[in-house]
Amino acid sequence: MGEERAAGGACKHVEEPSGGQLTDGSTAVEWTSHPVARHQLKGAILLLITLLCCCGVWLWLEHWFYAAFSGVVLFLSTMRYYFPTQYRLDAEGVRAGFLGTSKLRPWSDFKNVYVHETAVFLAPFGKPSRLDAFRGMWIVLGANKDEAVAYVKERVAPAGRASPRNGTGERG
Repeated sequence: MGEERAAGGACKHVEEPSGGQLTDGSTAVEWTSHPVARHQLKGAILLLITLLCCCGVWLWLEHWFYAAFSGVVLFLSTMRYYFPTQYRLDAEGVRAGFLGTSKLRPWSDFKNVYVHETAVFLAPFGKPSRLDAFRGMWIVLGANKDEAVAYVKERVAPAGRASPRNGTGERG
């Protein structure tokens, strides 16, 4: 397993060791998404906005506790931007790791794929639903966009089954 991973989302192929060979003989795709590493200026602006909001709360409510509390809430709501998320696509499903936790969703959970410019949304329903946002999964893409999209489409939409949107699984 080579450790060639650049900040911002470079991918690597992982050949499974002989003891853990994937059932279909394929490889896994792994990458790390770290938005603040790719967009440092945007990260600095976001941090500045958070601090300005804290100052505004302090001036408005005239107590340091409320300013600190608002800062914590704002930071926690933007954690995915500041800290890296590791993604792994393999025969089992999609694994997303964030801050020491890992979540595995099997391919059988997903029925549709929506490809966006910087991410892929895996939906649990065959056609668009209002529940998609609550039950689906966003995968933020790195430098391996084309490879990851092809891998996901191969697993989620088997040959002969097209997406209800435009036949390709992409929004359009």
